[in-house]
Amino acid sequence: EIEDVDVTKNYSTVGIESPTKNYGIQYVFNNVYSPGAAPLANERVIRFTTEAPDNYVASLMVDNKLNPNDFILSPAYPNPFNPVAHFDLIIPYGEFVKMTVFDIMGREVAILKNRMMAPGQYKIAWHGIDNFGKSVSSGPYFLVMKYGQKTKVQKLIFLK
Repeated sequence: EIEDVDVTKNYSTVGIESPTKNYGIQYVFNNVYSPGAAPLANERVIRFTTEAPDNYVASLMVDNKLNPNDFILSPAYPNPFNPVAHFDLIIPYGEFVKMTVFDIMGREVAILKNRMMAPGQYKIAWHGIDNFGKSVSSGPYFLVMKYGQKTKVQKLIFLK
């Protein structure tokens, strides 16, 4: 039987997570469902599996070519997040990297990276903390990553 709101008016979180807590699959968080997820209900079963469903249609084309000059910044996960947003980063060659979080007004909130980085794969996390060590308020934020002369921007939603 589902009792989805506790005495403090918080909703359930449903999903699976790795033991290291750096990746996972989120079904619902704070009453915000993943795309296509059915609402929690009595006698409903949620099955997490690596088996493809019978009606699965595989991609017709896979591009295995990687451009060695492009850096890759994964979308933040989970997003919306609380308390940590994660990013996967691939750097093809050594270059100066600056990752900065800005609030909706364009004010700098936190600097995640600001240094020369060697080629490789990285896992970056933002814990919703500003440059002064204080927790930020709920709302939208923007991650701006500069890699050499290139820039990428991502929108993040922090929910408390």
